[in-house]
Amino acid sequence: MLFFYFLISAMPLLRDPLWEHFMSDLTAVKYLGSACLAYALWHLAITHRWPAFMSTPQARWFLFLVLWAAGSYLIYGPHLPWDQSPILSYISFLLLFIITLSIVDNWRRLEHVLWAIIGADALASLYILREWQKYHAVFVDFRPGWVTGDPNYFTASALIGLPLALVFCGAFATRWKRLLAGGAGILMLVAIALAASRGGMLGLGAAVVFLAWRRRRLRLLIALSLLTLPILIVWPNSPLNRLLHPTFSDRQSTDMRLALWQAGMRMIAEHPVTGIGLGNFKFEVQQYAAGHKNLDHIAHNAYMEIAAEMGLPALAAYLLLLYYSTLPLIRLARMETSVRRESKPSIHERMEQEFQWTNTAECIPYSAAENNWKDALPAENGVTDLAPEPPSALGEDLPAWAPSAALGLQAALLGFSVSAIFLSAQYTKLFWLLLALSAAIPTLVAHTSEVHATREAEEFAVGPEETSIPVMTGIPDHA
Repeated sequence: MLFFYFLISAMPLLRDPLWEHFMSDLTAVKYLGSACLAYALWHLAITHRWPAFMSTPQARWFLFLVLWAAGSYLIYGPHLPWDQSPILSYISFLLLFIITLSIVDNWRRLEHVLWAIIGADALASLYILREWQKYHAVFVDFRPGWVTGDPNYFTASALIGLPLALVFCGAFATRWKRLLAGGAGILMLVAIALAASRGGMLGLGAAVVFLAWRRRRLRLLIALSLLTLPILIVWPNSPLNRLLHPTFSDRQSTDMRLALWQAGMRMIAEHPVTGIGLGNFKFEVQQYAAGHKNLDHIAHNAYMEIAAEMGLPALAAYLLLLYYSTLPLIRLARMETSVRRESKPSIHERMEQEFQWTNTAECIPYSAAENNWKDALPAENGVTDLAPEPPSALGEDLPAWAPSAALGLQAALLGFSVSAIFLSAQYTKLFWLLLALSAAIPTLVAHTSEVHATREAEEFAVGPEETSIPVMTGIPDHA
């Protein structure tokens, strides 16, 4: 797993001199990915387990999107060197998906992966802070982000780790973990502010409002917003000032995006099914621009670029992938109420609370009294305690942090999806790792459900020869 954690730590660092250093024909990070794949195969071999890779809807839509992208590139794509082709990214995401489902096979490993994501974004934030320290006095309106690829791409990656850091500050973590998560969260917030991404600020706002609403902390959010608002107003290069009072460069950037989006809409209108080919947007955008305006950029909108390059079917697959990736996170987050409640009494304790035992009670076998028990025990929300429990009852067997982590992952998906409206962020590696984790969670929940059902069966399966259950046959005499 150590190789996998190192791989996660390198995901936000697109120009890191260590991981992007070429060793023969491959970069160091590709060798690291190969080591992770070898470990995943070895792990499957020693555990004698073969994951159900296609058992979830999001996994099937992911595979469809990868195959569609491969066909689009092979038929319509540009002739690029293999190491620069966008299809290589999709192949890497597919391998990441396989690796993740192979080795993240228990809750402990999932927790470690989530902490690795937080650590990766915290490390990238340190690079942002260091660049700002070195160059903010050298360049006017300097925005750090060289090592992370771009200030906007850094913010997109940070929106994956920041919500996780915020939820891990909760009460279910140990003290040192809460402090660690809080420190990482503050570090990411400062770095996001220095990166000054306008689209990132909107994504951050969506994620934070979602968390505050689900945690019933809207008043606290309003108070914190009022405290930070003066700083954002006074600081000339803040994302808020760039949004409300754009400079000449900001206005140029906005005009360019609008021209790119208009060209993208023309591409979709002329090629709605197949698109113009994966990787062709930058090379053909000038042909579709109004007045053949001199443009040489990507779409700066993930949804627009996917639809323009690969057609509306690819965009539909991408949106369905997002939708089905959210569903298991919603189900897991709903189990939080059952984690918080006190542990239930045993079946014998519940029977003692229901009946007042007397000396006139008779003893009859369980097999004869089973129906009397079911009728006598009180119903809760229309379901008796002996009936199969709702999925939320599994919360007693889940790690205490799991529902909160699911809530953080939902906020991460929301914040990232909002920022992707203003950025071609579909190649962000941490985003695809998040989708792979969402496909691994149903398997973990299913295993927990099996353990829960086994324990319940052992609790209720009392043999008739071993245990007799007193059943009241008369009215107790309280005199």
